Amino acid sequence: MDVSSWPLDRIMQLPDWCFGKRWWIGEYLGTAAGELVYNTVHDRLPDRFVLWSMFVQGTDWNAGTGINLTVKLAERAYDGDSFWHADRLFHQIASEQYVYEFFLTMKGMFYLPYIRSVHESKNNRICVAFKIRAQETPCENQIAFLISSVPREVPDWLISGPAGSL
Repeated sequence: MDVSSWPLDRIMQLPDWCFGKRWWIGEYLGTAAGELVYNTVHDRLPDRFVLWSMFVQGTDWNAGTGINLTVKLAERAYDGDSFWHADRLFHQIASEQYVYEFFLTMKGMFYLPYIRSVHESKNNRICVAFKIRAQETPCENQIAFLISSVPREVPDWLISGPAGSL
């Protein structure tokens, strides 16, 4: 059955297996200590996609170091109004009054599983702005996102089967 014209909230009621293959996209964010750094993930996104997980890794983080991080959909990442007012990927935990969605304090890595949020890319890419809290401790950072496209078709039995709940 064709579900390409369904609204996104109805598509998100489909079981996880309907969303097909998932793949990681990511970017080396570079080295920073104390300054705000912007980066754009080079991989193109499907028109409509599901964000399943996020993974952040840093090297040489000492116990007192933290990272401020924001993730948005934008044409490119740079310090300007269009970036800071771009669509946030984490609407549930962010609002316009907060510049950063995450403050991470850890050694090594951070993994956020089970996000399962749907987005329209509108020809944008995932953009990241981050700042390492410790001025004197540079570290290298990487970020990755597990995504899939939104299904265009599902088996007929899923919609019109005995359950018929969708």
